[in-house]
Amino acid sequence: MRTLRGKIIFLTCCIVAGVSLLMGVYNYLLTVDNTMKMAIEGLAGETRLMAAHFRNGYDEMKNDLFVVSRTPPVQGMIRSMNNGDLDPLDQSTTSLWRHRMETIFKSVMDKRPHYTQMRYIGMADGGLELVRVNRNDSLLESVSPDMLQMKGEEPYMKATSGLDDGQVYFSEVTYNREHGKEDGTHLLTVRAIVPVYDERNVQFGVIVINADYQSLLRYVFAEIATDKQTFVVNQAGDYMQYMPGKGVTAFEYHNGYSTAPPDFIQKILGHPVKENYFLDDVHVDYVYRMGIPNASRNAYLDVVVRVPKKELLADAYQAQRETMVLALVLLGLSLLAATLFARRLTVPLRRMTENIKHAATSGESPVLPLELRDEIGELARAFHSLANELKESEAKSRAFLQYANDGSLPSTKGQSLKATTPPASEFSGTRRMRWWVRTSTC
Repeated sequence: MRTLRGKIIFLTCCIVAGVSLLMGVYNYLLTVDNTMKMAIEGLAGETRLMAAHFRNGYDEMKNDLFVVSRTPPVQGMIRSMNNGDLDPLDQSTTSLWRHRMETIFKSVMDKRPHYTQMRYIGMADGGLELVRVNRNDSLLESVSPDMLQMKGEEPYMKATSGLDDGQVYFSEVTYNREHGKEDGTHLLTVRAIVPVYDERNVQFGVIVINADYQSLLRYVFAEIATDKQTFVVNQAGDYMQYMPGKGVTAFEYHNGYSTAPPDFIQKILGHPVKENYFLDDVHVDYVYRMGIPNASRNAYLDVVVRVPKKELLADAYQAQRETMVLALVLLGLSLLAATLFARRLTVPLRRMTENIKHAATSGESPVLPLELRDEIGELARAFHSLANELKESEAKSRAFLQYANDGSLPSTKGQSLKATTPPASEFSGTRRMRWWVRTSTC
């Protein structure tokens, strides 16, 4: 490191390493930022698409209710019940209309395996059920008239009073209730209700679909077939998740979690933003909120897609590795180039130094690179000039010593000085001798 060549190489390597480090860090940070933005945009699109599938699950219930509410048995039962159990329009009895309604309910439930009940409930007589079909395992069973219940005190019945014709209401997710209390099956149920109006535009009753909430979510998950960890969370904190390679986990009800819920659930509960994402050291969670129209307490369903950060930033990490390799290659090439350049730069200087050392021991004149037009050439010419002056001085000194012994000294003006004293050798070290020396070198 003491040589000029070593210093040049070291300085070059330091500059290249420093620049490579700065550019690498800047490039990595820029790549991470751009990759994160693009990845989150892609994740947002995928999450919205999944949310659309879950919305379809609710839309199916809504459409089924709308279609069923427009079938002939709905108004036929109203006419027959208001006319002594005989429809004045076509002479159909209430029992016949009930059977026709049960058939329609069964045809709908047969295509919707997550539907557990369909009911036609009147507003009169304490909200008495008029028609009811239950799902018992794989069987669809009609409930006899003597087993029908009064549902007027149920929250969803009170909430549907005053709904517009065709407007669908979704209840909160609760355990299934029979005879005014939970039935003990712990079947989480969401209810969709549409009002029924008679010919006088007076609300006669409602049609209700009970859906197994867990089965509904599983039904939608089966349609999505995603390869990413996905959560669905409602406004109460109930959630279900899909794990790639493992499938859909059990539904977690907010009143009795089997395991601690992920941290992001507490972050998103009550969060007013429709879309957002959350970052931690390990994951990126993208949230899309799907509002449920005409639901109680402004109900909603959040769809959350969770992706490992290292997977999301895989391209950025690859760019980081490539940048490091490129920096090492540049450093190696710079080291090689600096070595060759320093060698070429210092070869004339080294040769000049060796020639001067050789001349000092041999007495020969050193060979100098006087033809160079750089700093080394200037140094060589300056040294050559200094060497010539030294030779001239030495020649004068030798001449002085030679003529001093003869009693005369050469003059720089072409004249001789006669000695008026004994030979110079006898006056060595005297003041006059010093005067002769000064005179001879003028």
